[in-house]
Amino acid sequence: MLRLRAVLPLLPLLALTIGACNGGPAAIGTPRVRVSKVSDGIRVENLTDAGMGYFLVDQDVLALIDWIPCTTTTPDCLRLPAHNAVTIPFTSIVNYSSSTKSVAVYTWSVVDNGNGGMIAGFGTPAILKLD
Repeated sequence: MLRLRAVLPLLPLLALTIGACNGGPAAIGTPRVRVSKVSDGIRVENLTDAGMGYFLVDQDVLALIDWIPCTTTTPDCLRLPAHNAVTIPFTSIVNYSSSTKSVAVYTWSVVDNGNGGMIAGFGTPAILKLD
């Protein structure tokens, strides 16, 4: 019994080590979204009360791209409704290929800029390892 008590505190460390050896998490969350790899793409779940826009890109090309988020409240911009989920096909992820190691998932809501216009209110980007 004494040996079991000595090993129990090490079990969480063992679980983390095994997870790291198997390519990292299959899902990751931020305060605003939960992101996971599914068979046909990347699933993004909105955890908030507001619709969101989203943009997914191979993390390796982030420094090479120039993009601007939409800032309208139309369904074309805010494609992810509140408390809902969408699966983005791998073919719709910017620069995705069979060699992509991780995907950066940007989400935003559209908020008033205080001067009568609208701006993108970004959340923390989620970086999902695909190994």
